[in-house]
Amino acid sequence: MPRGGKRKGAGRPKGTTVQEPYRRQVFTCRLPRYVIEWLRQQDESQGRLIARAVVDLYAVKPPRASLRKR
Repeated sequence: MPRGGKRKGAGRPKGTTVQEPYRRQVFTCRLPRYVIEWLRQQDESQGRLIARAVVDLYAVKPPRASLRKR
């Protein structure tokens, strides 16, 4: 996994990793155009918006403190 640019202190600190249950993966799906347009207008990440909607709507229990705000 890349650790950032050439500047001193750039990127993720050495020795830190994203815990496996929280690691995000690419997932492709088809959505109606109006949903895509709405997602693009939001300030929050599209993936986080979708994940939060699924968790809220279907009561999916994420492991511990998943979907933490950054």
